[in-house]
Amino acid sequence: MFMIYLIFGTVSFVISTISLAAALWIIGEDDTDPFKNNGVGPTLTKCCCISAVQTGLSMFLPYGGLIGLIVWLGAVMVLFDKSFFGALLISLVGGIVTWGLGSFVLSMVSAAVG
Repeated sequence: MFMIYLIFGTVSFVISTISLAAALWIIGEDDTDPFKNNGVGPTLTKCCCISAVQTGLSMFLPYGGLIGLIVWLGAVMVLFDKSFFGALLISLVGGIVTWGLGSFVLSMVSAAVG
């Protein structure tokens, strides 16, 4: 059972990190783009930290998904110097990217299984 949680958590963490980085890259403006201002390494490190905390909260706490969403929005606002509406737009674009990645992974798994 622990192995299933570990696999699910790892896949969730990777998809969350990729979707957050993609959303930041898609929404990025010239003056506030974290990839141009801070560099790729620090920006991906921040994305990994946010995703790790959000994934851990949503997996191990009751109502962790709601708490993780609040922490995620706050962390994006603080670490990437975004307004509330900017963080909301990033979460919307990230949700679309996550949906696309999830659909792709699901189709790959279903093709491999059956």
